[in-house]
Amino acid sequence: MLADHAAIILFPDMLFLRYIGRLALPIFAFMVAEGVLHTRSKGKYFLRVFILAVLCQAGYTIFELISGTFAGIYQDLLPTPNGKSYFTFRQGETLFLALDAGNDKPDDQEGLFHNSEMLKEQQDWLRKMVLTEEYHSARWRIILIHMPPCDSEKYDSNAAYSLIRICSESGIAPDLILSGHLHKYLKIIPEAGICNYLREQRSEPITLPLPCPLLANDTDTLIRMEVSETELAAEVIDSHGIKIDQISIRKQ
Repeated sequence: MLADHAAIILFPDMLFLRYIGRLALPIFAFMVAEGVLHTRSKGKYFLRVFILAVLCQAGYTIFELISGTFAGIYQDLLPTPNGKSYFTFRQGETLFLALDAGNDKPDDQEGLFHNSEMLKEQQDWLRKMVLTEEYHSARWRIILIHMPPCDSEKYDSNAAYSLIRICSESGIAPDLILSGHLHKYLKIIPEAGICNYLREQRSEPITLPLPCPLLANDTDTLIRMEVSETELAAEVIDSHGIKIDQISIRKQ
């Protein structure tokens, strides 16, 4: 089970860990059956199993409240300026657009993944936002979006791109996109035509035409920026304080 959860959260590309982790269920079922056969008191045994089930269900419910079917209440815990999961805020001459690409999977019948309505509402909001004085008067525009639009074959990338494309089509493109989600550091420079996984020393061709550079944080990196009238400079720093990458964007 630990291997399964570690693969989901930390190593999404290591599918063999998911296969190993899924062995937990038949093993648990076998051990429960063995317990019934060897216990001295079936009543006490079932009571212990029931108490364990209640405790586990409490954990599952908390998880669902945070990230699953009941995720809508997170606004009560993390309020935003407009009460939505997407919003803008300004720091000096820099406008930040915090966008929400939803879950990393399309809508399902069970309702665990429910993105389409929110995405449509957000797209309508964004089309209006890029026409405002707030957007046009900013010297710099930075998009914050958890899932990077880096792979045209993946649902989450296309969901993110559907939002970023609206900014591009406004006539004033954003200057930088900051993301996460991959649990690995990624830099995309559209002019170079590649997605650069610097720490893994590999690259892939760009499959979605981005309007500006993109940086996706790793689990142990932060992005430190300095902004002036003519330059936006970003440094990527790891947990040891070592600079692993940098980018500079200039304007006249």
